[in-house]
Amino acid sequence: MNKLWLSTFKAFIYKELLEVLSTMKGLSLVCILTILVTQYATINQVVNSGMNKSIIEEQISFLMVYVVTMIFFFHGHTLIDRFIHEERMNKTIHVMLASGMPKTAIWTAKMFVTIVTSEVISLLSVGLNIIMVRVVYSVSVKFNVISFLLVFVTVPILCFGILAIISVAYWYFKNVKIFGFLFPMIMFFGIWNLSIKLSNVLIPKIFLSISTITGIVLLYISFLLVKKIPKERIANME
Repeated sequence: MNKLWLSTFKAFIYKELLEVLSTMKGLSLVCILTILVTQYATINQVVNSGMNKSIIEEQISFLMVYVVTMIFFFHGHTLIDRFIHEERMNKTIHVMLASGMPKTAIWTAKMFVTIVTSEVISLLSVGLNIIMVRVVYSVSVKFNVISFLLVFVTVPILCFGILAIISVAYWYFKNVKIFGFLFPMIMFFGIWNLSIKLSNVLIPKIFLSISTITGIVLLYISFLLVKKIPKERIANME
């Protein structure tokens, strides 16, 4: 890792953070409000299930997994599309690559900003959901070790890995316009429907290991793939 790599990495972090703060605040607000509405339907089903209050409080903590997942696949994917796909379509990436900027530094910075900003929105959404449950239903959300790790560690890592693979596809394949439009919508409503159907089911402990390992492997593979993609392939949209 040389000075050029580090300077490129820092410059792109600043660039993408500035873009998020200046032009994408509306997206974040829409994501948070949409998650609150969709989770209300799921949580309402759990609260009115007739289960013991302590079980309801534990079950709702597991439902926060779906909040995190929906945020990353809607908000995170939108950032990936903006940072990587649109920049490639506008051909601004050509100048950056031609000037000798390391593509791994560019990609890593873009993924870093995507992950950090999506994580912030995710934590805010979880916090607002907890407040909503308390105010509307007078029920506390009680995390145990498993639900805490799922919501704040392992599921985010899995989402990081999936978004990383998608970002590589946006740099490699020429036409992903339809995929970029359909993927976040399908994933969002698919995860919401899944949360409703599994609202009374606890996520198994084995998912902790599987999601963490899978996410880390996908991140590593994505970085290796970025190193292998020729600059000419990234620049060529014909």
